[in-house]
Amino acid sequence: MWLLCFSAELVAQETLLAAAQIPGGKWGFINTKGHFQIAPRWDYVSDFSEGKAVVANFKNRGPLGEEDMGGIGEFGFIDKTGNLIISLRFSYAEPFESGFALVNLEGETPQAKHEMVTLGKWAYINPEGKVVFELERGTKGYSYKDGMARFEEDRHWGYLNFGGQVSIPPKFADATDFNNSKAFVKMKASDTWQLLDKRGSVVGNLNAQKVTCFEGGKASTKREDRWGISTSSGIFFAVAQANKLSSVSEGTIRMTNNKGRSGYCDVAGKIIIPFQFGSDSRSFHEGLAAVSISAVVADTSKKQNHMNENSFSVFGFVDKTGKMVIPQRYLDVRDFHEGLCAVKESPGGMVGYINLQGQLVIAPRFVKARDFHLVE
Repeated sequence: MWLLCFSAELVAQETLLAAAQIPGGKWGFINTKGHFQIAPRWDYVSDFSEGKAVVANFKNRGPLGEEDMGGIGEFGFIDKTGNLIISLRFSYAEPFESGFALVNLEGETPQAKHEMVTLGKWAYINPEGKVVFELERGTKGYSYKDGMARFEEDRHWGYLNFGGQVSIPPKFADATDFNNSKAFVKMKASDTWQLLDKRGSVVGNLNAQKVTCFEGGKASTKREDRWGISTSSGIFFAVAQANKLSSVSEGTIRMTNNKGRSGYCDVAGKIIIPFQFGSDSRSFHEGLAAVSISAVVADTSKKQNHMNENSFSVFGFVDKTGKMVIPQRYLDVRDFHEGLCAVKESPGGMVGYINLQGQLVIAPRFVKARDFHLVE
């Protein structure tokens, strides 16, 4: 029997919540003691953003993974007490960003979260659930980031301002979100990425083949078949031995060489941890990075019980000196957020949480679980 623990006092005091799924597939939100503060009664939930979380239930839904949706969805929003404050009336919805949430008024529900639907009527709502402005049919919008929202029209990308007006016309082959007042756009003529400011002007002469997002004025990019680091002014410098670079995180970048081994460098390109870990190692969060070694692990579990599909890596955590501070013993992990990290130790096992010292603080009793976030 699944025991659900609720407390009015906890609702008033707890501000850190994580989405968790119980056997049977329903999602709710737990507090840092592992108790459900919001009952698991939804087929899908997003993380909380700006005090609200997207929730949805589906008709004709089969067994699906964590990011899967499927069926006919009805989307709405809850607050941190679990109250439905914007009714289930959208066919799709994204979390609130900068006071707006992107919703689909009459389109299709995607089969997976990453499968963004272009059909239907897209609009932006305010925190009261009222439509602020709608996009033209056939135009797909995205969430606001750094005061701008990407949109796609006839396979061309541009940007909207807060008023829903076109600030940068749709003329690019692809585009990223703005961060630190800069975005990467893919030029149709050259098929390369350039750096754009909010006026729509190209900054520098990057001509990158691949890009990541900006963090602290730096971004990992590939240029002339070399991976390196680009600044917000468009300056590029290569990182030796790197066959691929991840995004900047906490002043570090995860590197992978041509042998599939991972290490870490700083934002100046200096190697701080040599190439020695598996290619599925992670970036640093709260001073620790999950790193892997290969191990043969018998797995008789169902696929739906996995946080990912790699059953042959064992994860531990290193600090920024490369010291292993939490031993490699987990078959799957997420990243640390608010001092806690979701982990799974055995094939087909449940998910629990450890703290920064590697101590198990929430027993493994969830089918899936996500990161803790501070809820306003």
